[in-house]
Amino acid sequence: GDGACQCIMVRYKGGKHFDLMLEEGNVLLLSAKRKGKEFCLSLPDSTPLAHLQRPSRRAFVLQADSKHNGPSGIEPELSRFLLDELTLNNVPSEPQINTVTMTMGQSPVIATGNIYTSLARPGAELETALHAKPNAVASSITRLHSRRPLWNDQKELLTLDYPPGRAIEASVQNFQLCDETEEPSVVLVHGLIREEDNEEHFSLDFCSPLSTLQAFAAA
Repeated sequence: GDGACQCIMVRYKGGKHFDLMLEEGNVLLLSAKRKGKEFCLSLPDSTPLAHLQRPSRRAFVLQADSKHNGPSGIEPELSRFLLDELTLNNVPSEPQINTVTMTMGQSPVIATGNIYTSLARPGAELETALHAKPNAVASSITRLHSRRPLWNDQKELLTLDYPPGRAIEASVQNFQLCDETEEPSVVLVHGLIREEDNEEHFSLDFCSPLSTLQAFAAA
């Protein structure tokens, strides 16, 4: 949509290394590399920014790197993600689809100091917001969720509309995130464009309230 940052995410063979590039000019923005049981997200010069951890099978946590510790010495949490399955009872065969729910702190109008401490929230707040009812999410938290596909009677399958050229190939990794406003807006689009030479190239388009780091982690 208007104002969206259009990027390309490359997933290398084995899924242990990802690069995020600004599509215009093919400029490298961020990299993610697996280290043990987590991914380290860094700048092109290898400066570490954050870690994406998986405390359980369905959960992911994005934490700022230790150099961004707050006064308590605790690494601030930037986002939490919950993977789940949803049964679509209103379509034939009642299929199950994978869903993503994401919570993160709202960036203040005037950010003082470090962007990480401006966006960070206690993990307990982000976790509570993941499971809260739609009208019960704290005002300091933004919650995003997967856009649900629609049943196409003509094709007899579930479909999800994408902007032209942003999801050329079918993939279980294609998804979109929406906000929870009265008229939900799509704030992230992730779609497989092509596979070549043991690489997968995905579109990754996103806009506010997502930062580049959070969008990359979500993908």
